[in-house]
Amino acid sequence: MKTIVFISLTLFLTNQLYGQDIYEINPNLSTLSQQIDTVNDQLGIAVYPELLGKGFYSLNVDFPIKANHRFSVGLTALDYDIEEYENFQVGEGGALTAGLMYYYLKGKRRSFLELGVGVSLFHRLGVDYHNDSPISLHGVIGYRYQKKDGLLFRVGFTPFLRVNNWFLPLVGISLGYSW
Repeated sequence: MKTIVFISLTLFLTNQLYGQDIYEINPNLSTLSQQIDTVNDQLGIAVYPELLGKGFYSLNVDFPIKANHRFSVGLTALDYDIEEYENFQVGEGGALTAGLMYYYLKGKRRSFLELGVGVSLFHRLGVDYHNDSPISLHGVIGYRYQKKDGLLFRVGFTPFLRVNNWFLPLVGISLGYSW
């Protein structure tokens, strides 16, 4: 129940922020479509590995949705995979998990404050989820440098919550390419 309330509240607040922010992007442009096109021209699709972000490590593809809003899909190694195994290898019955993230970017040109929330759902054969949950929540409050046709760099506080089990206050870092 807490998860549903958290996700609903996040989506509501994000929608409100988007409605207030769209005209702050460039007040000299007269129409909403011109503003969206201008931002999307600046930030393209990005590919990057991430250490200590959505999980312990991940490989991600990041897409623009609307002006200053992005969506990321990644393959993530969660704590289920490595908590009982050495050398950060995927354990028996484990697999890389899809991690989904939504990002709101506040900033201009190439430097942004990045706020994000995401979820991973993992089901492992042979695990009793009675006292645990296969749901992991991810967040980010950080800095993003992204140049079209060039470097992507991200760093920030990336809290990780495995519902009903543990909270990890991680610091994540990413380096990739945007086009």
